[in-house]
Amino acid sequence: MLNKKLITQEQLTSDVRAHLAWDTRVDDFEIVVSVVGRSVSLSGAVASLYEKVVAENVAYGVAGVSSVINGLTIREQALACKKSDEDIQHCVEGTLASKHSLVSGGITVLVAHGCVTLTGAVRYLWQKRRVDEIVGDVAGVIDLCNALAVLPPTQVSDEKITADISNGFSRSKFIREGEITTEVDGGQVTISGKVKAGRIREAVVSVVERTLGVVSLRNLVLVE
Repeated sequence: MLNKKLITQEQLTSDVRAHLAWDTRVDDFEIVVSVVGRSVSLSGAVASLYEKVVAENVAYGVAGVSSVINGLTIREQALACKKSDEDIQHCVEGTLASKHSLVSGGITVLVAHGCVTLTGAVRYLWQKRRVDEIVGDVAGVIDLCNALAVLPPTQVSDEKITADISNGFSRSKFIREGEITTEVDGGQVTISGKVKAGRIREAVVSVVERTLGVVSLRNLVLVE
């Protein structure tokens, strides 16, 4: 079995490239991967903001990767046929309005030169990330600033949040006991530790994001 702790930069580069080529959500034709230590840098171009975000998440899921610097840009062909800011705003607003579970707190959309800024509030952290995915897939969007606040419907103590996250980890078939350390301060959660695969890291994030009272997440979990 390959010892992930001894993985070389060349092997890590090859693994990230292979994972990007495998994932059908991303067209990796123009993506350049470089590695220094365990830090991955992505450069080149993709077709949409959605693909840019997906490529970063795919790279993070590769064993041995500790950080990802996402320098991907949107392809010139996509920019050449981009919509007006007004059209993009209407499209984003309409798409979000159709997602009734996301708009309970109210979301304001501003667009300048294809760059979307979102302000307002959602109730749960998972909703904020879901908004990223939805808006990133709208044609014409080239960048996104998600300034949404997370305002839980009820006040929850840090002790209760910590306990709920721990219980969520224990119910997961992917997360082993003692694998993750959790710190909570005013609803702001920091998680750290080491896991064996990207899907486990994503499972950890999912538990935290779905926990009532969590307003932000700092993810320091590494994939070995």
